[in-house]
Amino acid sequence: MKRQWENEELIEHWILGPWDLAQVGNKTGATRLGFAVLLKFFQREGCFPFFKNEVPSVVISFVATQVDVAPALYLHYAWTGRTIEYHRAQIRKALGFREYIGEDAERMQQWLIAELLPQEHHEERLREQAYKWFKREHLEAPTSDRLTRIIRSALYTFEQQLYDATLARLPEASQIALEALLQTEIAALEVSEDQGQVPPDSQAIKVQTTSTLQVIRQDPGRVGLATMLEEMAKLRRI
Repeated sequence: MKRQWENEELIEHWILGPWDLAQVGNKTGATRLGFAVLLKFFQREGCFPFFKNEVPSVVISFVATQVDVAPALYLHYAWTGRTIEYHRAQIRKALGFREYIGEDAERMQQWLIAELLPQEHHEERLREQAYKWFKREHLEAPTSDRLTRIIRSALYTFEQQLYDATLARLPEASQIALEALLQTEIAALEVSEDQGQVPPDSQAIKVQTTSTLQVIRQDPGRVGLATMLEEMAKLRRI
């Protein structure tokens, strides 16, 4: 979550309306402020803050003023234990959300593969859309690390399906020709003592393996007749 908020943004996203204040109820002190912050954070993000300091101080002060609690009391709100777990459950129920399960993660992955990955591969934009998907489904979003693993798994699956589908459409002759580009040729080169690569009075053989694809990708070097012929040979091979 961003750290700087303008007054207009605070009013738009962090105002507690009558319904919000009814959920806060008669809670007092740190409990009252902590609950109010969790409620508004969840309404905006579709998940709870993972760390207490994830919520900017300007937001805490803005919410604290509305529930008539000193902002400093937010530090005394217990971030683990039965109270915060009860508050989270209460907020989920009030907003009609539930915690996601493995089947939900699989559904989200299939949605990414079918709807987004054909056009979008940027991880941050995928993350934004994934959070929106969980929110639309009324599911509490997973942790950031868990969501990253889900997205990368979907990306891997999409790429494998794309590669398999592409390969299946290629004629057998094309598949054989492409496979040939990856075949390596082994060249044995004698390393001399004056190259400084072996101890005196000793000999060594350096083995190089080069694929046709690597040869094609090599820089042509200085322009000349031999170079031109080599590049023409590469084009014919392609």
